Amino acid sequence: MTATGRRVNSVSPLRLDTISRLHIVWSAALSRTSDRPHPTEAPMTTMFRVAIACSTTLLLAGCGKSEQAAKDSAAAAAAAAAATPAPPPPPAPFSLADAAGKWQVRAVPESGTDTTSTNYVLTATADTTGWLITFPSGLKVPMHVTVSGDSLLVKTGTFASQRRKNVKVSTEGAFKLQGGKIVGTTTAHYVGVPADSVLRLRTEGTKMP
Repeated sequence: MTATGRRVNSVSPLRLDTISRLHIVWSAALSRTSDRPHPTEAPMTTMFRVAIACSTTLLLAGCGKSEQAAKDSAAAAAAAAAATPAPPPPPAPFSLADAAGKWQVRAVPESGTDTTSTNYVLTATADTTGWLITFPSGLKVPMHVTVSGDSLLVKTGTFASQRRKNVKVSTEGAFKLQGGKIVGTTTAHYVGVPADSVLRLRTEGTKMP
């Protein structure tokens, strides 16, 4: 008691220690509480992780499919290339040297009522000069020739037709060497004849000994 007679409240050391310990416990509890995730944070974190995992899975799956598609496409292209046969080599050009000599030629109309043949002897040389047609009548007609690939293009001037009396005709055609023979077609153009002015004939020649 003081000199004035008033009671002074004093705090004992034991009580202060107790209060201090309670403060420490409360502070620790608050700290643990603050460290705990918010109730909405845990689901969001889980969803974020799941999304990342799914995206990675889809990306890997897409890459795998793209690589497989590329492999399949390459394999299909290789199989198609292997299955496609190589184109045949181009035919050998017409050989004037092989054609040189005399040929017994027979030309037959492809259509019409007159199917009698026109016969002649063809004299061929090893170049494009000196080719000559000789008919049984003795008529000789020069032939102009040009090599075009595996074919021989032939053409004559105008001469007296051996099929039609008193009619002039010119011819043109294309021959090939096949099986040791000259084969092809000849087109006869008749001059001054309005009807049947063109006649196509199948032509075949056999080489004479």
